Amino acid sequence: MKSWSSCFKEFSTGNFRIADTAKMRIAQGEEFAELDSFYAIYKPLIRFSPDKKYFVDSYSYQLNLVRKGNRYVANVEVDQQVFLYDTQNGVSYSIFFGGTERWIDEEIWLNNTTLLLAGIEKNGDADRYPVFCTINTVTGVIIQYSCTNQLCIQHIAYQSPRLAKMKIEGR
Repeated sequence: MKSWSSCFKEFSTGNFRIADTAKMRIAQGEEFAELDSFYAIYKPLIRFSPDKKYFVDSYSYQLNLVRKGNRYVANVEVDQQVFLYDTQNGVSYSIFFGGTERWIDEEIWLNNTTLLLAGIEKNGDADRYPVFCTINTVTGVIIQYSCTNQLCIQHIAYQSPRLAKMKIEGR
């Protein structure tokens, strides 16, 4: 998260307030019936909880990757949907939806039951401000945080190291 937060001027975790709360909801039609074929493409991009009970998937909906030899070709969707998958019960949850004005850049598990999503929200002037979401897998509560410091604007574009390592065409 250090490389992500360094992309913002005057970044401080003390400058965030709760903006909204929601509950995780089961993602209809987003079952991972073929986990082996999903892992074959997306495993470098997903993040498992420390106990491996869950994984978070921020890229499959948006990138729609197809393997072509030693590279990947993306059929990009403008929207981003982030899923949380319960590996023990085979259930997928929708935990974030964004588009061209709001998206998630990184995820980190704080412990076995708490996930942190870090992303961007653009204002009317196209300034990019940091946003956070915490997801509690026990309670199902999602808390969204927005930045209160108007000077905390992204000044350097961020690219996920996980995406940079993969050879992806078309994104």
